[in-house]
Amino acid sequence: MRAPGWDPNFVQLRTSALSMSAVFATFFTAWLIEDLAHLHTDVVVLGVVLALTLSRTNGKVHGSRRWAELRRLGIVAVVAAGAGTVGTLMIQHVVLGDVLFTVAVSVAIWLRRFGPLGRTLGTLISLPFISLLVAPAAPTFGAAHTAWTAAVAGIALTYVTAFALIGRRLHWIPPAPTEEAAPARASTTRISASTRMAVQMAVGVGLAFFVGHQVFGQHWPWVVVTAYITASGNRGRGDVVYKGVLRLVGASVGTIAATVLANAFDPGDRWAVVAIFTVVAVAHWLRGWNYAFWAAGVTAALALLYGYSGVSGLSLLADRLGAVCVGAIIAVGSAWLVLPVRTTAVLKRRVADTLAELSDFLTAARRRDHQGLADQHRRLAATVAGVEQLAPTIHAHRFASTWWSSRPHPADAVRGVRALHGSAENLTRQVTADPTVLHDPELAGDLARLHGALTATRRQLGKRPPGEDQPEPPRETGTAALPHPAELHDALDRIAGAFS
Repeated sequence: MRAPGWDPNFVQLRTSALSMSAVFATFFTAWLIEDLAHLHTDVVVLGVVLALTLSRTNGKVHGSRRWAELRRLGIVAVVAAGAGTVGTLMIQHVVLGDVLFTVAVSVAIWLRRFGPLGRTLGTLISLPFISLLVAPAAPTFGAAHTAWTAAVAGIALTYVTAFALIGRRLHWIPPAPTEEAAPARASTTRISASTRMAVQMAVGVGLAFFVGHQVFGQHWPWVVVTAYITASGNRGRGDVVYKGVLRLVGASVGTIAATVLANAFDPGDRWAVVAIFTVVAVAHWLRGWNYAFWAAGVTAALALLYGYSGVSGLSLLADRLGAVCVGAIIAVGSAWLVLPVRTTAVLKRRVADTLAELSDFLTAARRRDHQGLADQHRRLAATVAGVEQLAPTIHAHRFASTWWSSRPHPADAVRGVRALHGSAENLTRQVTADPTVLHDPELAGDLARLHGALTATRRQLGKRPPGEDQPEPPRETGTAALPHPAELHDALDRIAGAFS
């Protein structure tokens, strides 16, 4: 959970507005194509889901932007066509279709092991398949339907890219960073984290299909979509529990509200479509504050969509809530019982990566490498973002554990990383304004001592080989660029103590 000031300068609001503009444009274009070509409504839902989800991944570019966008366009079109075929098989040959769906979403997670490019590829593979859980695919498939499915997917990506480009040109949103593929790190376990999570996803989604068909009949997608969303983006078993609780709370609130609201619209009422897009737009903006808003918004939108299709009524409320609860339990159980990954272990690895980047940052500063300092700060910010992804889960655990334990907690490491990153940002800004800051001998001494303390902390975390000099004691005075060296040493002490 973030503070109410989580969206300074309304950057997130402007980003959401651009994303929803792409969603609206995709919806109307796909609806027109569906009407003129006499297609199934699955192409419209596919376009909307792709536009909504692609807008969250549109920004990380690997290599040349032109070739990266063409590659994304080709991948999305091909996978969308394949997903449409699998969706039809899920109707005609249930078991075969369900197995192919499960394999696809699991492989998408396994590809994360190949670095940023693999993560992007995995995301592009999984998105078209998720749309199958929102609306059923065409009962039969042919070459024409497959071609139109690929075309709508390409249209969705084109709109998302175009609106993002407009936003950057007008300086409404930050520029898109160019992210180079990082070399794969050696795993300290026999089974990599990506492989573990892929197996967890396969077990969880497969079990959700089985339970959904056996218990909930035609409403089986409610179980599967909950299991998938709860387990996707898995950052350890604790993170899955945290997301499962938020998913359950948000979905319950969204389901109750939307089920009641859906009765205000007749089936086919276009005002229900307006309500759906309004709910999704608000949820998209508030997602950065807390995931529960997104869970509530998506569930409410789905309930309204079913009502628009003629499937509504208070009688479905218990079934929908039960399916959400079962799906969340399946995802949590899979994360805890099948090749589990501890969230604290994930956090420790990310903190260690952050400290490694901070070490390179301090090295650039001590060498008075102005350009290298700015480049290294961007790399440091990327690793800090990885730590921040786990912050809500870690802080929630700390809040719960205060009732029975007062020992140091991994949340202390998050606070320490924030303090170190804040000082790195301050130094980078001052060096950008005045490069001669790095020539201050007093700053050089502070940097040397901090670098030594950092080396000791990394060694204590087990991520630094022995043999380097011990740090000098911190000083209570400092320079304008590094005003509180003692506080930075305290931050390192918190990080080291958090995992002891």
